Amino acid sequence: MTVAGVALGVASVLAIQILNTSAVAAFEAGIETLSGEADLVVRGSAPTIPETLLPLVLSTPGVGAAWPVVSVPVFLPEYETTLRVLGLDLVTPLPGQPTATRNMELGIEEILNSPGWLLIDERLAKTRQLSPNQRVEASIGTEQTHLLIGAVTDFRQIHPHASSRTAVLDIAEAQRLTGLSGRLTQINVIAAEDSDSVERNLRSRLPASIRIERPQQQESSAAGLLRAFRLNLTALSLISLFVGLFLVYASSQAMLIRRRTEFGTLRSLGATRLEVFRYIAAEVMLLGLSGVLLGLPLGYWLAELNLHTVNSTLTSVYLLHEIEEVEISPYIFLLGIFIGLGGALLGAVIPALDVSTADPRALLSHIRFHEQTTTAARPLLWAGAGVLVLASVWVAAVGLSWKPSGFILGIALLISIPLFMPALVQSLSRKAQPHRFGFLFSLKSLADRLSTTSIAAAALAVAVSMLIGITLMVGSFRKTVELWINTSIVADVYVTTDSWEGPGSSALIRSSLIDQLETFPGVQSVDRLRSFTLDLGGLRVIVVGVEMSSPKSRNRYPLAQAGSDEVFEKFEKGEGVLVSEPLARKENLQPGATLQLPVSEGVASLPILGVTYDYSSDSGVVVMALERLTNLFPIEGANSLAVYAENSDDEGELAARLEANFQGVPLRFSSNQELRRGILRIFDQTFAVVRLLQVMSLLIAVCGVMLTLLILASERASEVALYRALGASRDQVLRIFLGKGASIALLGLLMGALVGCGLAWLLIFVVNRAYFGWTIQVYPPWNDLFLEVTLILLAALVASFYPAIKASQYPATELTRDDL
Repeated sequence: MTVAGVALGVASVLAIQILNTSAVAAFEAGIETLSGEADLVVRGSAPTIPETLLPLVLSTPGVGAAWPVVSVPVFLPEYETTLRVLGLDLVTPLPGQPTATRNMELGIEEILNSPGWLLIDERLAKTRQLSPNQRVEASIGTEQTHLLIGAVTDFRQIHPHASSRTAVLDIAEAQRLTGLSGRLTQINVIAAEDSDSVERNLRSRLPASIRIERPQQQESSAAGLLRAFRLNLTALSLISLFVGLFLVYASSQAMLIRRRTEFGTLRSLGATRLEVFRYIAAEVMLLGLSGVLLGLPLGYWLAELNLHTVNSTLTSVYLLHEIEEVEISPYIFLLGIFIGLGGALLGAVIPALDVSTADPRALLSHIRFHEQTTTAARPLLWAGAGVLVLASVWVAAVGLSWKPSGFILGIALLISIPLFMPALVQSLSRKAQPHRFGFLFSLKSLADRLSTTSIAAAALAVAVSMLIGITLMVGSFRKTVELWINTSIVADVYVTTDSWEGPGSSALIRSSLIDQLETFPGVQSVDRLRSFTLDLGGLRVIVVGVEMSSPKSRNRYPLAQAGSDEVFEKFEKGEGVLVSEPLARKENLQPGATLQLPVSEGVASLPILGVTYDYSSDSGVVVMALERLTNLFPIEGANSLAVYAENSDDEGELAARLEANFQGVPLRFSSNQELRRGILRIFDQTFAVVRLLQVMSLLIAVCGVMLTLLILASERASEVALYRALGASRDQVLRIFLGKGASIALLGLLMGALVGCGLAWLLIFVVNRAYFGWTIQVYPPWNDLFLEVTLILLAALVASFYPAIKASQYPATELTRDDL
């Protein structure tokens, strides 16, 4: 059980750390693939910049080399995969360009004479069975073409975690295929002298709307985007480790109780207290090492198991690169060893001190040290209250606006559980007045072995509190999001391209196709939408330009304040913008304030007309009229459409008719209901990892219940034998121990439910608002909670059966003269 407790605790922490590290590594790989060995990156506030900036950059003092890049998503319909294609100058490759292309002996004539010549990754070629000189159908936005597989390389030369879906085109060909003639995604710069001075020189020569960044800044930005997501998962995994420590405590206690006579003999023969403690600690550390060796591969397997769900969150919510393979670093192994051995020692230190410091005569006697906890119950209760008071005073002093406040209070709540539990067990046991063998007798007898039973109940309570707290939060959040999408998903059919990858995608819909959609039978109106990502004061916000051709369009952005008609009249005239609630919270923005937005001509001061509820991005969303967007940024076209049917009951049929009519065109048509189901599916995938951590915590806690009952069965063998000698049947003894398991489960549920409600309040109203900025309405998922409580009770009863059967088999002959 010590090995199991350490292994499960280590595995839960390592699985999350592996996924967190891999997510950052995947984005870093994307940055390095795009930037090569550049010291600086020149980018614009809009998705593209004019290529006329390249001569200015090259002529800037201190610039050693510079090369342009065009990045565009390309969809291969035959293979159902999207490539991230980089347009690079393959005719005159420069030092500093991505290594995978610079080191290749590329046939320049072949590239120039082969339209659509494409360089792909060898892993993609292997999995999709692609080979050089093979032509593949491709769609870029709504434009269809054929690309030629010109060569195969290994993009892992750039970064070990470079995506297999990376590909390279000659930049002129990329501009032609994407319609980005004269436009670039970015310019990469190698400094011939000090990078800081080169950056200053570039800033003095380039327009104010142009940003000069270092690749490391972009990597740091990605880590910042994921910081809240990673922090919450790490906190939950540490709770699993915390529960695992209780199991280590209980198993160490069981081992030492069985061997009290052995240690008493050693002390009688001259062994010192320190020698006994070191002996016990060494044994526990060896068991902990075994747990680490088991927990490392288990954590890796759990990370692999949850790779798909985490990828869904990265690509759908954070718009980052997906993880293709998990990242294992020496840091991960060192972390596993540290928490495994440290956790084993921490869990065993109290039982080890009890045994090593006890008088040898006490160790050799039948009187157990558990009775000491009876007198300590009240001081522990006051200690628990003190922890809560100190945490509350600290948070009151710094304020709830301080981000970690919620975690401080949550940790205090969890620490208070094992401190409160002995007093709770003792109090309820005293109130039980049994008149026969039954549940009340089982409940009353828990106080006889308080240090054992209270720890098991506390471990279960910690697991239950996390389960109930997160279930309340996730259930409320899901219901809130469901209500939001029922309000904001108002169009009947939504249209995107096959190569669309979410907000910010550069895959555009051809204007002629939009005209056809507007005149299609059964279509009342079509709203054009254009979105892209923009760095705003360290936040990666989504900027959206939208038309509102239908009266229902206004419902797409539910406002947090009154006066919506007046707000939307000004909005449609382009007199201001809407900002999402997370952005408003993080930047302290209110209606009437001014948003400073970097645009192509510098900085635009845009009045904030209203704050809208939005759950699509925790960084923030800025919404403006599409005409206003095109005036501020040098972009054209739409990357998604909202189609309104003449008959709203016709949405499913309209989507089917549109899909049939535009068959062969790289467009995707989703009905209102399909889109809603898709959003909720992404939501459920986002919290799938959390469910796994909850299950692991409960598994550890239920193991603790079984171990506790085994300890009690072993300790009280003589007492059970006395019951049998006085006429108790095996069934009665069986029911006594099943009652003990049920009592521990009920105590854990009682305390866990109370603390779980407190954790839910912290998660919803403190942690969520501090890190994400969303408003979550409280909607308890009663069915889920009832099912979880039922499963916990059943699991505790199942875990109680083996110890109960073992106890019922003790014969009356176990009774000794000492017992009498």
